[in-house]
Amino acid sequence: MFIAPLQFHFGTTFAITFYRICGCLLVICMAYSFFNPVSQVVTTKFDKSYLNFAFRKKHITSVMSAKSRLGNHIFELAATLGISKSIGRAPVFYIQNLYYMKMLKETNETIPGLIDQFKIRYEEFPRNNRITTFNTRCCIYQDPDILKNIDDDLIILNGHYYQSPKYFPEMRKILRSYLKTPENEYRNLPKSTESNFINCVHVRRGDFARYDFHVSEPAFIKKALTYIEKQVAIQGKHVNTVLFGDDLQFMRQLIGNATELLTKAVCAFLL
Repeated sequence: MFIAPLQFHFGTTFAITFYRICGCLLVICMAYSFFNPVSQVVTTKFDKSYLNFAFRKKHITSVMSAKSRLGNHIFELAATLGISKSIGRAPVFYIQNLYYMKMLKETNETIPGLIDQFKIRYEEFPRNNRITTFNTRCCIYQDPDILKNIDDDLIILNGHYYQSPKYFPEMRKILRSYLKTPENEYRNLPKSTESNFINCVHVRRGDFARYDFHVSEPAFIKKALTYIEKQVAIQGKHVNTVLFGDDLQFMRQLIGNATELLTKAVCAFLL
């Protein structure tokens, strides 16, 4: 009868002492984290990162012109990424059929870093989700701020192409960093040096010419080449002009006519 109370008293005293020690250690740890500036910086940075990205619940996507070509794909995805940043949503890429799968593959082969910014979902758009009308006209910029008032968990835009760099302002460097290093060194093309200036001219015709859209006329292109050549000549550099596009016959005509207008310093290459 005398031993049991002693055991009980000893156990109770030990437990109370143990909890007091733990409490003191907790207070010391909290005080250290509060007064330690390194701990404060790390904690603040960590919280911001997760609040802005990892736990972002609202998303945005676009219908995308999956049947188009690589240039359109990059523009659409870069614009969707830029819009998502400006309105605080996470971008999503829905792979709805084989065309979208092809778009994903082609874009990832060229600029994989851009694809990495998207959540990829191999499914169709949610059936009950409304489609938001936005950027339905080619080459016209529409302010994404009008989307901020939409409270849907997922915004689905019905625009196409988004052919305005205003959708991804100040993102030039980061978009270039997303590009894959090319395996083909294109040894037949001239290289930039201190004395050699490479002028790359993209001649886009294709469906623009077929459907009577605005395309650059030969006179405009040749005047532009002449202007660039004169500006570079002031710097004492040699000019090499590289033409690339989707109308080989048109580019050959430019080369033939260009020799009458441009000096011997210009040498044109065809891709």
